[in-house]
Amino acid sequence: MIRHWLEQQEKDDIIRQFVAVITKDRYLKNTWLLKAETGLGRMDKRAIKKQITAAFPLNKHIYEYPKVRTYFATAIAILQELEQPLCELPADEQMVLVEYAFERLTQALETVDDSGGFRYDSLSLLQGLFIRAFQQLKCPDEKKAGTLLKIALTDEYNFYGQIPADYKECLSPHCLALFYKQAQEQWDALPPFTGDSWSRPTLHYRLEQLLTDRARQEDDYEALIAIKVKTATHSHDYQELAELHFERKDYDQTAFYLKKAKSLDSHGRDSGHGLQVKLYQATGQGNEAVVCQWQYFQKHTNLVEYRKLLAIAKQEGNETDWPTQTIVWLSDHLEEKDTWHRSYGHYSPRSDTLVGIYLMGAEWEKAWNIVQGFQVADDLALNLARESAKASLEKHWERILRVFTGQASGQIEQGNNEAYQQGVSLLVELHGLTMGTPYHHRAEQEIAGLKETYRRKRNFVSYLNNALTI
Repeated sequence: MIRHWLEQQEKDDIIRQFVAVITKDRYLKNTWLLKAETGLGRMDKRAIKKQITAAFPLNKHIYEYPKVRTYFATAIAILQELEQPLCELPADEQMVLVEYAFERLTQALETVDDSGGFRYDSLSLLQGLFIRAFQQLKCPDEKKAGTLLKIALTDEYNFYGQIPADYKECLSPHCLALFYKQAQEQWDALPPFTGDSWSRPTLHYRLEQLLTDRARQEDDYEALIAIKVKTATHSHDYQELAELHFERKDYDQTAFYLKKAKSLDSHGRDSGHGLQVKLYQATGQGNEAVVCQWQYFQKHTNLVEYRKLLAIAKQEGNETDWPTQTIVWLSDHLEEKDTWHRSYGHYSPRSDTLVGIYLMGAEWEKAWNIVQGFQVADDLALNLARESAKASLEKHWERILRVFTGQASGQIEQGNNEAYQQGVSLLVELHGLTMGTPYHHRAEQEIAGLKETYRRKRNFVSYLNNALTI
């Protein structure tokens, strides 16, 4: 209807009304002014720079999401209008203008809190424009490679994309080779790094990353080692050198750097343990590999390291009865205080590990004795209760009931819906496990008792009623 009406109006009247509408709105006025200047061929380098300035106004102190979204929506609209006239300029002028846009964006972010990431549409557009301009650049390969390397070493916020990966279509093989040649020359001119890794100079860090990425792509271990030797200062650096030499089957150097890494490991992390075991195996020292793993297990008593011990012993034909020896050792040291808490992940209380080993061997009675006498992780106690129920071990039903109802009660006590649902899930599982056993009625009584105890927790009661009818 609107279109039909407009078609009946005089052209001058429509223009007058249109101009009146857009001049009342600053955003519309700027958008159409930009369209007009582009259409009339007036968008030269100076005019484009002026519009870029307008796209990223400074010192706005904007922190609210809606306002930040509007700020960058305006910016991307202007940049999209500038794309065509910008691309008509010589490549070097395009690059200068995009670099100016990056500078304005950097300055704008000092007072615009873009935690929501609204700038990325503008940033993506500018990256594409810069790469396109760089591709059009007419200059000797050596200069082109140098220009790109300079950007790679100074692009503090990674505005220019991944270099050289995002620019490979812009670079001939000869130019890319020159890029890395210049990077290598700068790297070779740097002195070995001797400071703290956290204070590594930007130039060291960026050149190291460039050359390391290329060496990894080409599986050039010699280059990787040469790079790492120049920057190695800490235990983890020498650990990496040891790993690189191991990949090359240079076992003497592997041992040398492992020893160096261990001497600098002030925290006792034993990060080189796995490689040490591999080194023993690779050099025909099977028994040493098993002993090394056994010593590591004694310090890091968890099931993962126990399973590794069994696997290594089997690989090396070691005939020691490791399950028995491990159980004896753990039993003898149960009373000792663990150095590391369970939350550290790789370190597990000896009681947990012993229960896990008994579970692996289906030795339910021994496992229950540990659960009764020592603190054990909830998931292990629950697994023991499940396996005992599946094995129909009548003598353990009281323990099974206590484990399930105790853990369900603990979930309910947390007082949130997710915990309520987990608690109900445990009670439903208990109800199913006891089905067809003399303890089914007892389980229903326990569940009903929990329902009564926590009757004021209405959401829990609702979840339970929906899951079970008792």
